[in-house]
Amino acid sequence: SRFATGYGNVFPSLELAIVQPRFGANWDARGNGKSVLRGGVGIFEDSFPGALVENQYLTFPDNYGAFVESGSVGQGAGSAPAFALASYNALTTGFSKGENANQLAASLPPGVPFFAPNHYLSPQHMVSPKYLEWSLQMQQQLTQTDAVIISYAGNHGYDLVSYDYGINQSLAGNASVPSALYSSFEDVPVNAPDPRFGQMGLINANAVSSYNGVSIEYKRVDSRGLTANISYTYSHALDDVSNGGQDETFNANGLPYQIVPNNTAKLMYSNADYDIRNNFLVDLTYIEPYHFQNKFTELGAGGWTVAGKAYWRSGLPFSVFNNNAANDLNNGTGNGFVLADVLEDRKSHV
Repeated sequence: SRFATGYGNVFPSLELAIVQPRFGANWDARGNGKSVLRGGVGIFEDSFPGALVENQYLTFPDNYGAFVESGSVGQGAGSAPAFALASYNALTTGFSKGENANQLAASLPPGVPFFAPNHYLSPQHMVSPKYLEWSLQMQQQLTQTDAVIISYAGNHGYDLVSYDYGINQSLAGNASVPSALYSSFEDVPVNAPDPRFGQMGLINANAVSSYNGVSIEYKRVDSRGLTANISYTYSHALDDVSNGGQDETFNANGLPYQIVPNNTAKLMYSNADYDIRNNFLVDLTYIEPYHFQNKFTELGAGGWTVAGKAYWRSGLPFSVFNNNAANDLNNGTGNGFVLADVLEDRKSHV
């Protein structure tokens, strides 16, 4: 394959238009305004994050960074800066000739390591994330000041962005783990698909998500200044990757981007980073209703507002990683994440 230059856009083509139909309806069940049923459905588009294209213009051939892990701190022969410069010179000379990483490394003086460049690819046609959303709500007034609201909301996300950092992952091992110790690991090849590069990434727009939630709320607004909202929500959120797949994690215990090369959903579709199953909320506001003729008394004691919130919710999901395997595979070609295997169902005994 060859590099082409002179393009003015990161993506060769984008969606020309996105149709977003929406429909909503209300029904006064008894005609007295006290029992109302409402619902809606629609498609909503979201813009992909601008950080998504950062790797495209901070990557080879526009930029090359040699991550030097050896050599002295100073200048001159045997120093880390000298190693980085030698690696750069070998790359710029040999890459245009089609030389692979082994050939480039062989062109360097003995003892000088070669650092393969990273490269990130864009899809030929990029689409925007979309969500099909629907909701249904029933509101029932109990008294002049009290009401109960029961709601259901759901959505299905598609064309969502994920970043595949493992398309050039190999079992070549690293300085600590020789490649002879590896024969297979999932579908990862022994040798890198493109030996000219280290890590390679590809933007995908094929991830999906789903959400379903039910809530019940008690609401009170009285003439003495008290407003109360007490609600409970049970919900479940799932996705392939959360927050655009750009390591902008809401929950640091989750996966930041795609973990299986070329297969988004194989291990990814699970609880979203922000999957909070149970959420109980108390929201109280009191506006002091008394006013005074004296301006100084009014300023100090009239019209005060006191408010507070109390939350109770279940915890966030997390992923369990096999750091030993990730360290063994850390040869600069992959994304550095390996999920732990469940070997057997064990029960702890005290």
